[in-house]
Amino acid sequence: MTVVEHMKFSILELMILSLLKEKEKTVTQLCLELDKPAQEAHTVPRGIVLSHLFGLMKMGFVAKREEKVNGKIGHIYYHLSDPGRNYLEDMITETLPLCDYMAGVLAMEKEK
Repeated sequence: MTVVEHMKFSILELMILSLLKEKEKTVTQLCLELDKPAQEAHTVPRGIVLSHLFGLMKMGFVAKREEKVNGKIGHIYYHLSDPGRNYLEDMITETLPLCDYMAGVLAMEKEK
């Protein structure tokens, strides 16, 4: 995985956790919310979101709730677990100074 790919992966993970902090959501709702900042320049495929959710569930940061309709699974809602809330706060605390530093470096490069 390249540096840029790793950054995109981490950013998407951060965005998913942030959205789930607000309230539980289905994959479809997550995809719609993730597409808003992209302003139609880029859409996040459902499979990518599911892959991230499964990874976050495996780590214990996200949990799911199945809602049955007529005895069958109708909707699956994902929500942040308590360890997930702690992980999100740690990510934000560690990432903000790094983003500020990167913005400074990029601004200097742009001036050259």
